[in-house]
Amino acid sequence: MSAADRPHSHHPPNSATGPDLAGFRALVAGGTGNVGRRIVSELLSVGATVAVPSRSQEKLNGLATQLELDPEARTRFIAVPGNLSDEDDGRRIVREVRSTLGGLDGAAASLGRWVAAPSLLAASRDDLEAALEDYLLAHFAVARNVIPVLEESGGSYALINGPLAFDVWSPESALVSIATAGQAMLAHALSKEMEARDGDSYVRVHEVVIHSAVGWGEEAEKRSPLKPDEIGRYVALLLSERGAGVRGERVHLKSPDQLAELAT
Repeated sequence: MSAADRPHSHHPPNSATGPDLAGFRALVAGGTGNVGRRIVSELLSVGATVAVPSRSQEKLNGLATQLELDPEARTRFIAVPGNLSDEDDGRRIVREVRSTLGGLDGAAASLGRWVAAPSLLAASRDDLEAALEDYLLAHFAVARNVIPVLEESGGSYALINGPLAFDVWSPESALVSIATAGQAMLAHALSKEMEARDGDSYVRVHEVVIHSAVGWGEEAEKRSPLKPDEIGRYVALLLSERGAGVRGERVHLKSPDQLAELAT
């Protein structure tokens, strides 16, 4: 059976035909970050229940305040203290989320912390290990813990990456480029592995490469063709049945036109 032919009956009926994701169960790793919180916000706005793990209770509290959730939406925001990218704690978090929500229909991972060096040859092994840990290895650990739960319902998984995976902008960005290039191959390998699966357990794995000035400051974000909220909306649609035709593809997200195409 080809990937295009596999059934995707795991979502609530209305999530397949419109933007209403009432009943959709999602997890967003890195949900307190610049991109992640936009994904969380959009998923909540269309009716999904969203679990957000974080090592920082302060960040979770801040996110709940920042999103300005109404009382009904607040009941669908599930804050989960802990480190999802840690193998042991990640398993504990996933068990807790699975028990609370009864399973998962979709997940997104937007992870990483800037690691700079004035020169690649001047960087230490510790510098490179830090970049690999915060990007590639963190994504690896999250995928290992989350995708098996998505397989139970044939869910969808979006791995968020940036353009540095495909180009080095400056000597300071080289370590991040190395780590996120590995992250891109991780997404590709996961997608290929899922395509080899048969039946309802198939999980759509997408890599979304963000070409936008998210987190670069308010003025930079204003000048960017793609606004932060549009990124959140695109990923939410991709996780839903609207993304069923974008199976395993790497999406270089650059334009609002791409959002319009997915939304129609």
